[in-house]
Amino acid sequence: MDQRPEPRAEGGSDGAEFVFAPAEIELLEALRKLHPRIGQCFEGGLRAFTDQRNPDGLAQSAHSIRELFDALPLATGPPPKKPADLKMKVRELADQWGAAARKTSSLDGRSWGGQVDGHLARFLTRMAQFVQWFEGEHPKHAIQRDMTLDQFDPSHRQLPPQLRKERGKAVAKIQGYMNSVAHHNIEPSRAEFAAQLAEAEAVIRIFVKPAPYADRKTIDAILQGRG
Repeated sequence: MDQRPEPRAEGGSDGAEFVFAPAEIELLEALRKLHPRIGQCFEGGLRAFTDQRNPDGLAQSAHSIRELFDALPLATGPPPKKPADLKMKVRELADQWGAAARKTSSLDGRSWGGQVDGHLARFLTRMAQFVQWFEGEHPKHAIQRDMTLDQFDPSHRQLPPQLRKERGKAVAKIQGYMNSVAHHNIEPSRAEFAAQLAEAEAVIRIFVKPAPYADRKTIDAILQGRG
């Protein structure tokens, strides 16, 4: 059974004040320190879930949580540079192919024959360069996710394969579920979604380990000479 304490909304209908559990406040603070965008997504997800008057609240909450995971790379370094326009790159390659096809002796009408000549060899080299560029500028989602997992590990080195696999599966599972809810592919009950939101928070804590509330008060007391 889901043990997640549900946030509550207080105040009038014109503007409710949202009250979250201490553990959620701590996690929110930790996420804001990682990057404002990440904290914004988490808070937005909680607020959308809390507002039971919002008929589309679960889908909006799911969207925010999905965006949170997508935004995690922001915490590991500066935003990646905007990749070159893919359409432009493909157009350049298409033009190069057209020139090679007109000049090569390896193509007779629609049939290929003979050896690769210089025109075709140059195009194949450009094709290889394009593929290398594409893989570097547009990495597969799983590769990007794994790189983020490595960066969040305290050692900042590549995780052991099994641990990386387990963490990657946990993230992918949550992202898949939240994506389905956000796009209305599934319509869970509030209790079902609350359980998944609790699981998402547990996965997020893999990346962020805020000090427990009681421990933080003790630490503050020691620092202030009251311990």
